[in-house]
Amino acid sequence: MPRFESGNRFWEIWLDGRTLLTRQGARSGEGRLTRKAFPSAEKAAKEHDKRIAATLGKGYRRVTPEHSEALPEDHVEAILAAPDDDGSYLVLADALLTEGHPRGELIMIQHARDDGNAKPARLKRGEAQLFEEHPEMALPPRFSEALRKAKRKDKAPSGYCHATWRCGFLRSATVGRNSARPLYSVRELLHELLGAPSARFLTELTIGALGVKDDYDYSGVMEALLVHRPMALRSLHLADFDAEEHSAPSRALLGDLGRLGEAAPSLERLVLHGGRVTLEGLALPQLRELDVQVLVDRELLTQLLGCLPGLPRLERLTLAGVELDDELGEQLREAAPRLAALKNLDLRRNRLGEAIRERLSVALPRADLSEQRQAPHGTLTLAQVRDAASDARSLTAARGLVAADRWESAGRAPEALWGRFYGSHYTY
Repeated sequence: MPRFESGNRFWEIWLDGRTLLTRQGARSGEGRLTRKAFPSAEKAAKEHDKRIAATLGKGYRRVTPEHSEALPEDHVEAILAAPDDDGSYLVLADALLTEGHPRGELIMIQHARDDGNAKPARLKRGEAQLFEEHPEMALPPRFSEALRKAKRKDKAPSGYCHATWRCGFLRSATVGRNSARPLYSVRELLHELLGAPSARFLTELTIGALGVKDDYDYSGVMEALLVHRPMALRSLHLADFDAEEHSAPSRALLGDLGRLGEAAPSLERLVLHGGRVTLEGLALPQLRELDVQVLVDRELLTQLLGCLPGLPRLERLTLAGVELDDELGEQLREAAPRLAALKNLDLRRNRLGEAIRERLSVALPRADLSEQRQAPHGTLTLAQVRDAASDARSLTAARGLVAADRWESAGRAPEALWGRFYGSHYTY
């Protein structure tokens, strides 16, 4: 049945022979049902169309499609096999145009726009008209409210939502929010986005800040991915934000990603940026690039090395600036046979001493060991901090203070460590 929404209100209408039924109310409830009988089915249909026009005139937006979004399976399989190949989309467009489906026209318009062979203003007007007449093909309502234009053409600002189109479907999306805008949570926005028909062939997904300074739990992202299973997804970035716009990323709890292969089996690139993550059991048969920007300890490194058999196509592993010390460097050297197939192993900006660097260069000749940093005098090892932490929350907070480039004049007294620390806005 047609459903229309405006703010927190909804309105539905449908016909049952000569009877016209409507239901309306708050989106959070079931609403109130009304019935009206007409002398004939023709008069009921006429009133049906009249009421829809009046509802649209009040600012309501249709949220149910007029056309089925079920696509022919052979076309779906062709696009999933090569989501960057415009040819498969154009073949689908021909099939949809034959059936009078408006998405076929949208595919043709966006392809012509990206191809640069037609006047962009005319194509933009055609696209806008299609979205106005068929809002179910446009961005989901709440996600659309959360959009903010990028400050630079090549980057969407973290903490906000951003999206790009390709041949009638969403190609990439960023889901994030700051503390004030929008009102919806990232979990709500992500569920709505991944459930939209236009996101069926989404290939790139970036998750930004969650928007609440005390909320760093990204487990809802994994939940949404498992529910919707974006089969075309090739690139995933968790979590793209920095301390200049939000709090320290090192406090972000990315959660257990061991089942990521079930949710997005076609992933080729994975970026992890945060404070804590579990990788045990991770299996991504198509993954080629893994960029870990998470503070690495022995437990996480053991998990990472243990899941390498489940990453048979991995070519590039980045562990730059993750506080690898000599102990962890030796663990890498012992695992050299499992890392031998990598074309690139980035170990820059860690704390590997000269002796372990020499052993690693022999065992892993393709590893980049440049730009190593010297640990400030008087620092503690990660194992010492973990043993001293009173609880998991204290350990998580400590991880946010570890970055050496934010410390100056660090030293040790008999019973304390001291130093000058540069925070987001103050020096301590």
